[in-house]
Amino acid sequence: MSDNLFKLRAECKGHIDQVRGICSNPLVDGGIITCSLDNVVKTWSPIPNYKEQQDKLPEQMLDDEELLKAKKQSEYENILTLAGHEKFITSVDFLPTNNGQSGYAVSGSHDKSIIVWNLNDGSIFKRYVDAHSNAISCLKIDKYTNCILSGSWDKSARVWNLERDNPVVSLLGHNQNVLCVLGLSGNIITGSGDGSIKIWDNAGKEIKDIPAAHQSCVRSLCELPNIGFLSVSNDGVCKTWTLQGDCIHEFHAHNNLIYSVDIHPVTGEILTASEDKTVKVWKDGVLQQTIEHPGCVWQVVILPNGDIATACSDSIARVFTRKEDKVANPEIIQSFNDNIQNSKKKKSGVDPTKLPSDLVLNHTKGTTDGEIKLVNQDGVPHAYSWNAKEQKWDKIGEVVEGGAGVGKEFASGKTHHNGKMYDYVFDVELEHGGGLRNFKLPYNKGDNPFFAAQQFIWDNELSQYYLDQIARFIVDNSETNDMEDVPTEAMPSDPYTGGQRETFTAKRPTPRKETQTTNEPVFSTFAKEQVQYQKELEEREKQKNIKHFPANFKILDQANYDGILKKLTEFNTSIANTEESKSLALSDSEVQTLQTLCSLLKSAQGDKVTTNHISIVEKLLQWPSDKVFPAVDLFRLLILTTPAAIYYAEQYKNGSNILGKIITLCFGPSSTVAMKMLGLRAFVNMFFISQIRFVVVKHGSLILDNTLKSGESDNLNVRSAYALLLSNIATAFYTNTQSDPLKEKLLKAIIQYLPTETDHNIQYDLLVAAGTILTGVTESVKVIAKENQTTFVQKTASPTAKVAACAFQIVSLLSQ
Repeated sequence: MSDNLFKLRAECKGHIDQVRGICSNPLVDGGIITCSLDNVVKTWSPIPNYKEQQDKLPEQMLDDEELLKAKKQSEYENILTLAGHEKFITSVDFLPTNNGQSGYAVSGSHDKSIIVWNLNDGSIFKRYVDAHSNAISCLKIDKYTNCILSGSWDKSARVWNLERDNPVVSLLGHNQNVLCVLGLSGNIITGSGDGSIKIWDNAGKEIKDIPAAHQSCVRSLCELPNIGFLSVSNDGVCKTWTLQGDCIHEFHAHNNLIYSVDIHPVTGEILTASEDKTVKVWKDGVLQQTIEHPGCVWQVVILPNGDIATACSDSIARVFTRKEDKVANPEIIQSFNDNIQNSKKKKSGVDPTKLPSDLVLNHTKGTTDGEIKLVNQDGVPHAYSWNAKEQKWDKIGEVVEGGAGVGKEFASGKTHHNGKMYDYVFDVELEHGGGLRNFKLPYNKGDNPFFAAQQFIWDNELSQYYLDQIARFIVDNSETNDMEDVPTEAMPSDPYTGGQRETFTAKRPTPRKETQTTNEPVFSTFAKEQVQYQKELEEREKQKNIKHFPANFKILDQANYDGILKKLTEFNTSIANTEESKSLALSDSEVQTLQTLCSLLKSAQGDKVTTNHISIVEKLLQWPSDKVFPAVDLFRLLILTTPAAIYYAEQYKNGSNILGKIITLCFGPSSTVAMKMLGLRAFVNMFFISQIRFVVVKHGSLILDNTLKSGESDNLNVRSAYALLLSNIATAFYTNTQSDPLKEKLLKAIIQYLPTETDHNIQYDLLVAAGTILTGVTESVKVIAKENQTTFVQKTASPTAKVAACAFQIVSLLSQ
């Protein structure tokens, strides 16, 4: 290329939150690995023969819209999605095997763990559960030793070898969180939040301390061959250091925070990535190119083929190239440039780069009809409304300035945060757990400052000791006069960013003296909320310690026996008075037998059921379709008795299959919703007693095929019964090593309906069914779940404790 500029090659879309880290995957030409605040790692590869496929598009497409959509398809495709971390991932790097023919992805997370991933199948090769005592802020592979280097908010760095379960070395001495690490010619370099850099030998001995290497946090380090290393910082400066720790050169690279630095191994060009939404290319301290992005750029890396890759806050990873034949289609480049321009526009105070990607709409359901959600759609904030009836997000339109249209409700000077609009959204930076972390503190005028502070503490899992300080900060910085008795001493400015972001110091609030006018305790709404929240925390801890699967068989034995008998008696009179069906009516003596049966079932004396009782139910099941439903409900209860289970098992051996009768009655083309529900409940109960269970087990595939559409029903009771049926089928088959086809069919049904299910109890039953079938399952079945693991990952964020806990156990199982 004559201009020698990097141009966009591909956009990698698939994460639903900010892409936080990126590295090369040298096993694939041009391959990359990304990690995100959505808690997953993804691998990406160029599509073979992509250009040839694109050239043939005009011959294949039927209309202009379809052609344009195809031309916007990225050259890169997502190969693996690796789920296993509980909190967002800060770093990822590639670890080669000793022979260099294969390798692993290694990720570090705020859940304090390090996971080593097998890049062949996405399985977990090794997991260091508590690699640090606090969040992991950085991770790097030492290319000289092939060891894993990690840094943490616990103010330490550690060295890991795959052959050991414990760190080889712990590097202790920094006064603040360790934000970057680097292996260099037998030494280890670490950079900290206090602006210092330390040089250590591989045994963990501190060789050199540079206490004021930068004026602010040291964010990134990279090797400078034959000289030493580079460092960049929040102070916007890039510095060159010798191996001995002497600074020999520096230049001001950005007017904002610099998050990453890398160096081109061939040209010697330095690349820096910044909060200012740019990557800059430098040669001998002279700026060669500025590559704008729609959001802040967390990391930039050089790939072995000379391309560069970036991790951006708009949830997209990008690859740039100098090879003209690899440059993206004009349509992709135009969309990229449009996103950059849109990101520069302030529309109703909504910054699109701070919004989740519109991909989140595919995995998230609304909680109430009409709920508004803002998303980043091609660099423009768009509003969507939840349609509860159709269970989908309806697009309202682009959020724009002005007093009309979609923008009206967003153009009042308020700021968007997590799907809501607030009068204030404060940027605060907290000393949390020994490390520095950015938070958004939302507040609306008129709200109780203590309540807003408490909600902020709950949302971000902060210490309760912060309550008084946060509430006071809200009063001091908003138009609020509700806390006249709160101290007003000044907050210190942030020593790490140089700005005026607040740093709260943990402090137990001073108890307030109040006059008690009654002997009875007074509980405010706020106090009740605190009690409720404590109960929720206890429930989450309880659910974490419960083994949610494999499941036991479930039954549905609740019934209104008097109501069933009344309806059967009423229908019997009607049938007796109808010429066409009067032969099916019960005689007086048979009615008495029916009454006895209902009495026995109601009093839990099922062992006294006789064939006379069962024959009555057999006759009832022959009634006309509009009057048979109470008979099916009675059969559902009858089959829970041992005499009935033995009877129908013997009938099956003699060639009479009750399953066919239930399928015909309840799942035919004209079957009502009520009949489908009753049929599903009957099938659920047929798994309870072993004598009849073998019949439903033998015909499990038949049952699945005839009930499949039940997961689409608008009726909650139908979906609930269907979920329990799937759970019972899973329980019956999970130890059966000869039933892979049925297990695959069952798992696909669960994966099909789980993302759209809104009821938390049904979600839980579906997850239990999935976890049960995956217990001890063969790899051929497990791969189906792995290919769809995002379905389970999404449920780990459920507000319902048992749903979140069960989903996480499934994700952990898939990672083994």
